[in-house]
Amino acid sequence: MTAAGPPTTVLFDWNGTLLDDMERARIASNLVREQWAGLGELTLQEFREAWCLPLSDHVKRLAVPDDRNTEATRDWSNYLATIDAPLAPGLSETLDALRDAGIAIAVVSSAGEAAVLRDIEAHGLAPRFDDIHAGVSLKQTAISRYVEGAPAGAVWYVGDTKFDMVQARAAGSVAIGYTAGYDGADALHDGGAHHLIDRLEDLIALIARTPGP
Repeated sequence: MTAAGPPTTVLFDWNGTLLDDMERARIASNLVREQWAGLGELTLQEFREAWCLPLSDHVKRLAVPDDRNTEATRDWSNYLATIDAPLAPGLSETLDALRDAGIAIAVVSSAGEAAVLRDIEAHGLAPRFDDIHAGVSLKQTAISRYVEGAPAGAVWYVGDTKFDMVQARAAGSVAIGYTAGYDGADALHDGGAHHLIDRLEDLIALIARTPGP
């Protein structure tokens, strides 16, 4: 697969990409850290340093004992599902532009299904996606289903973490790193991002200047 060609399908991560939820993730992490490790709150900088995927690895970095990791990971998702968060700037305009261009749009997220669906319903976004895949244990597998049989470069995945980029590349999609989320440009580049965007609206400009195969 080459990274050339405009997309016919754009897949998005949810948390940190379409939803600006880093602060609520920090709150959920602090609740888990206090409950399962008996430790105090993380600052935003400390949270960002501890953040990683898969979620079980992040929970381990919160100093939760290994034999409590499963319960703590579950609790983290449950806490997250009770806290509201705003949409990322430029989301509505970006979805409109993709739809006007005839590009299919879907969400592929490893976050808990209940939390993702609650967010999407709360913001009235369900009708704007062709598919919603939440609670995905391995994004590579879900993304691969779109890539199979598609022309080279036809499926793009937009995510905000190094993990997203690794999974997108492994699935054979074009990996687009969104730098305003959980990981910065360096981590996204290290994960193998084909392109970086600082704003969601930048995705439309990137598509417009991408030559056909």
